[in-house]
Amino acid sequence: MVKPSLLNPRCARCPSNQDLKSCTGCKVQQYCSETHQREDWTNHKKDCKSIKKSRMRLEEAIQEHPNDPSFNTAPLSLRSTYITYRSNLIDSLMKIHTKDSVSEALEHGMIIVKSSTGIIGLDPVETIETRDLVPFLMIRLEQDQEAYDYVRGRINMQVDPSSPFSRLFAHQSMGPKVSTYDVFESVDQLCSMPLISSLVAGVLLKVKFLIDLTNLKLIQDLNQKIPQEIIDRIKFTSLKSQLIFQKKKLILKDNWDLEIKLMIKHIKQLKKEIDLINPKFFVEFFDIKKGESIQDWLPPHKCRCGPNQDIDEQMQLVFRYSCDAWKGVEGAVEVMKNFL
Repeated sequence: MVKPSLLNPRCARCPSNQDLKSCTGCKVQQYCSETHQREDWTNHKKDCKSIKKSRMRLEEAIQEHPNDPSFNTAPLSLRSTYITYRSNLIDSLMKIHTKDSVSEALEHGMIIVKSSTGIIGLDPVETIETRDLVPFLMIRLEQDQEAYDYVRGRINMQVDPSSPFSRLFAHQSMGPKVSTYDVFESVDQLCSMPLISSLVAGVLLKVKFLIDLTNLKLIQDLNQKIPQEIIDRIKFTSLKSQLIFQKKKLILKDNWDLEIKLMIKHIKQLKKEIDLINPKFFVEFFDIKKGESIQDWLPPHKCRCGPNQDIDEQMQLVFRYSCDAWKGVEGAVEVMKNFL
């Protein structure tokens, strides 16, 4: 099994993961008892009401359009309102750090993303921010292969508009199974288009894989003192990525030098590309002089994406979307600092 996620179910008031019940208001926060729920109400009240309000507005908008829930034939203004309501719900859900909240945010995000393919028929320009957010939600949910497929599929569509966008939905039960991309492949395609959010998601995934591969190497070095059978068991319990966990042959090797060198090469290549797009990104990302990191900082406002977006706004937007994903991978921030 992979190491426990920060999103593993637990009471919002204490570490307990037993007899949990969801808040009847937001439906995504959990408590082990009514006592703890009451004690936490002051902290939870604002976010709970925000989620309820956003969810209600979206449901009302859908009910007002019963014969066309996807808003395919609705006027442009109504379609924009529909996107706004769903986006606002995503923003509200992201303030609660539970698996249920992130899962629901991803569900709504995928609905918005599909709109840019013509499946729903909404204006794709209005979905840019959500398309940037989706891979980081996937990473938080331990959906590393899905996240990689998403960023690769998105790059492919930028390079070749005729490329099947279904790659982005390979794991979403949308018809025939679509083959996945190899996470150990060259990152030349990822670097072929200046999509900084996809590049940052790619870097985080590569860092996550590097941590797992390095840990496997360190554990294998114990074989002079511990029986190999026990070492193999330790290997499986040390992993952070479900994707690596599923590669049994890779885990049971006794040398990962080639894979480690490859991940390091990929991280350097992706970082170089990010630096070309926004030279301030990683400098501000870890603000080493102040002893801060992305874990201590979150932009105070939401920035708009667009072709004329200022690099500082662009940086803040990606910070905002990737922050919790970086926090969710233990050691990722520290490892990335070694590449500055």
